[in-house]
Amino acid sequence: MQSERRERLSKAIQYAIESDYSIYNRQVMLLNELRTYSNICVFGMGKFFFEGYPYVEELLRANYICDNNIDKRMEEKRETYGLTCIHVEELEAMDDVLTVIMVGTDYWEIKRQLDDKKIKNVYLGDLILNMYTSKHDSRWFNHEKENILKTLELFEDDLSQENYVEILCNRLAPHLCQKSFQDIKTDGEYFSTGILSFGSEEVFVDVGAYIGDTVEQFQKQVAEKNGGYKKIYAFELEHKFFEQLKTNVRTSGLENVEIFHKGISLEVDNQKSMTNLDAVFEDKEFSIIKMDIEGAEWDALHGGKRAIKKWKPQMAVCLYHCLEDLWRIPQYIKELSPDYKLYLRHHSPVVWDSVLYATTNSR
Repeated sequence: MQSERRERLSKAIQYAIESDYSIYNRQVMLLNELRTYSNICVFGMGKFFFEGYPYVEELLRANYICDNNIDKRMEEKRETYGLTCIHVEELEAMDDVLTVIMVGTDYWEIKRQLDDKKIKNVYLGDLILNMYTSKHDSRWFNHEKENILKTLELFEDDLSQENYVEILCNRLAPHLCQKSFQDIKTDGEYFSTGILSFGSEEVFVDVGAYIGDTVEQFQKQVAEKNGGYKKIYAFELEHKFFEQLKTNVRTSGLENVEIFHKGISLEVDNQKSMTNLDAVFEDKEFSIIKMDIEGAEWDALHGGKRAIKKWKPQMAVCLYHCLEDLWRIPQYIKELSPDYKLYLRHHSPVVWDSVLYATTNSR
């Protein structure tokens, strides 16, 4: 099994080399194609849309929105975010329209539905959320090949190794996949995987706290396990999210939570509201850290080198924003302390939410 996975991973890397990473070229092609359509329809009116559309509105320039479950409120309003709300039957009858699927779950089911109706469609993740760049070319992959293969051996369990190979095959050479993202998806992101353990004196550091959802998840998890925690430090750089985080922490009644309107990075830069873990936690212990900071995880880990080596916290670090984080971050954490045991889990039916878990505790 191990040799088969390694061989398949080698083939995926070789395909990326020989094709000059054609997946990136496909992303560019799709973006260019998007601009040729007179009508753009977003499909999906769930939480994913309402949270994410403001960030991609300028790129998509959509004029319609569709869903299988248009409720009475939407039917009466017929417009949201300036988009005309239409039924599937109306979408099917339209000409010169590209439908962008924007859902967090059931992507493949919706794609099959639209394909069956001969409605031209593309998934949002194929347009903008895979974090491919022009640097990912043949020469770059040739240079990274041994590092990619080396990381396979660093994971503690069979499931992590399987996830690593399937994630990379999905992202480099989909024809070599044995499982889709949906197939390897597991629930319990961050705190309910059974990997991290919790005592009653945990100090949790939330890097990329957003509006406080993971702060609340952590509190609930430790409450179920042992009834309490010692301290929570939450960092959020984006102003509007920080303001909501501040409100949510205040109204939730959570105690011993300290919030920072700062980002975590490599260096301390007060002008840009940036600090690093070494500066904050040189003399303050922390026992668990979660990082989800849109591709800045690599710099944040390097800016916490001394603190991590000193306190050896359990970690949950997002790897999906930058392709190379899938192999360079596991290697770096092992360099910081060989005592770390590494696990890889994937928590969504699409490309994002691949999370590395690192712990020195015995399971």
